[in-house]
Amino acid sequence: MTALLLPFSWVFRAGVGLRNTAFDRAWLTTQELPCPVISVGNLTVGGTGKTPMVIYLAEKLRTMGKKTAILSRGYGRKSRGTLVVSDGRKPQADSDQAGDEPVLMARRLPRTPIVVDKVRFRGGSLLVEQFHPDVIILDDGFQYRWLHRDLDIVLLDAARPFSNGRLLPAGWLREPVKSLKRADAVVFTRSSDQFPAVESMERLAPLKEIPIVKAAYQPLHWISLEGNSTRQSEEFRNCKPMLLSGIAQPNDFEKTVRSLGIGPIAHLSFPDHQAYGSRELERIAGLYRTLRADTILTTEKDWVKLPAILQPLNVWALRISLRIIEGEDKLEHLISECVAGKSGGKH
Repeated sequence: MTALLLPFSWVFRAGVGLRNTAFDRAWLTTQELPCPVISVGNLTVGGTGKTPMVIYLAEKLRTMGKKTAILSRGYGRKSRGTLVVSDGRKPQADSDQAGDEPVLMARRLPRTPIVVDKVRFRGGSLLVEQFHPDVIILDDGFQYRWLHRDLDIVLLDAARPFSNGRLLPAGWLREPVKSLKRADAVVFTRSSDQFPAVESMERLAPLKEIPIVKAAYQPLHWISLEGNSTRQSEEFRNCKPMLLSGIAQPNDFEKTVRSLGIGPIAHLSFPDHQAYGSRELERIAGLYRTLRADTILTTEKDWVKLPAILQPLNVWALRISLRIIEGEDKLEHLISECVAGKSGGKH
């Protein structure tokens, strides 16, 4: 199947190359907002941890005394145009209207204004006019070159940084690896002592002049479906839980759950960004009854989309955070330079 898709990948590569050349040579131009913009992006499709990284940066900037806002496309949302997801006091939209990840960020960052807009300059302009942020975090912005960024942070999965090395649709790459030369910092998520677990260090040649940061996910606790109570993993070790997920890397979620000493009896996985309608809810409830499960364990990304009707099934979501395990000083230096207006990064 991959071989059959290769011609389409070559066409995709040609299109990406032409577009990047047009921006590099200023045939296409960017628009600039009046405050610093920090972009969090990746090189592959899904599953590198952009949302935890955005949350980490927002919390880091808050400790620096900076008023921060978040700008996102709102992937998978049913609304159009510019939408305020959070006004910095409470969420203003649900996952159907805004997309699952912006709503998740709004719940984790209640004091941070969040706007979604396919046209990022328009959405960023609204953030500036209504909320006057010191800095804007651009979610999933590496390929969106229409908006000027003062700092480009690119995430790579340490276990599979380049997939099979091929561009869409034969692989997971959204751009060639050489595009990393545009990055100001690369963060390897899911890092370990064997970092980086890549098939060829030669593929990392573009990173020689770019600061490298290592990060890992840290499970915190489990939150109830209604969000008003928490539990520790130990409380589920004698249960009969089934797993539920609609994320890019469901196997990683299951691996994390098992590492916490919890033995799931089944794992019902859906495609990334799955919306849970009546058909999906019936399937979830049916499997729950068939297995005689007593708990459903899910991800925080799925949690924001699940309706209260599932509350009798004892649903709990795993809350995680991003922890920098090496290179945090480098990252903090870049952030400080950016918000001080001193960044001279590559765009």
